[in-house]
Amino acid sequence: SPSLTVAVLRAANSAAQTSVRRITTASDALVRIGLVATRRIVAGATLGHTFRELAGSGIDLDELWRHLLATALLATPSLALTITGRVLKGMDERPVRDHPVQIHVVRGQEELPGGSVRTDAQGRFRFTGLQSGSDLSFYIATEYEGAFYTEGPLQASGDEIRHDVLVYDVGSDIANVKVVNQHVIVDREADGLQVTEIMIFQNSGDTAYLGVGPNHAENAGMRIGLPASVKQFQVGMGGDEATTALKGRDLSSTRPIPPGQRPFSFTYTIPLSGRIDFSHRFYYPTETFVVMVDDPR
Repeated sequence: SPSLTVAVLRAANSAAQTSVRRITTASDALVRIGLVATRRIVAGATLGHTFRELAGSGIDLDELWRHLLATALLATPSLALTITGRVLKGMDERPVRDHPVQIHVVRGQEELPGGSVRTDAQGRFRFTGLQSGSDLSFYIATEYEGAFYTEGPLQASGDEIRHDVLVYDVGSDIANVKVVNQHVIVDREADGLQVTEIMIFQNSGDTAYLGVGPNHAENAGMRIGLPASVKQFQVGMGGDEATTALKGRDLSSTRPIPPGQRPFSFTYTIPLSGRIDFSHRFYYPTETFVVMVDDPR
């Protein structure tokens, strides 16, 4: 309409759109100010026209505007997410009070800003106002007696996630720790072998185990020696990139091994060559070690 054309031309020739050439057609104006700005001008002009038509109807326009705005806000999906839980200690789950807890927010390979709080007298923690989205993962982390505990990835299905963190007294006696089952699954790919390993740790004691790590430089819970030619390593169950490291052939995690059973898995590739080294080094007694190889036939 002529009134909408005038509004678009006025915006295209405004001081904010400096140019030596004056715009005289709607098509040129669309090119200068863009489709998004044009849509806003048209919507604003149409809405203003509608309100002017209602001016003599007896309707309270201020009240109508507030109603429309409230309706729009209620129709907009909430982006706020709350994560709550408790830090509990030991098999009897005693609350850990005044203890720091961190939240880590991850999108793909990028870590976004997180936060830190302290637990209350009942061991409760609460993170509010977190961004929500299907592409986001959340990790809860804390340190207790030199051991790092990380829970996640946690993914939201609503506007709240509840997840407790269980911590333990820490010991370095390896006598109570063993691997009850380790499965190695080998698949042949075009350029190498795709390997998946699943380990089930058993800690029969009442304290979490944290022993000596590679080169005695740091503590480690899970630890195993892998083939020398490992490529494209990725951690799975029971670990995360922040607490798991592959240094040379030595794979280790700074997470402790808690009482009971705890799975740990990972994947990697081994390039094809004339001679493939598939040797492992075991740091714990291992009851069962099974290798399953894909049969190309």
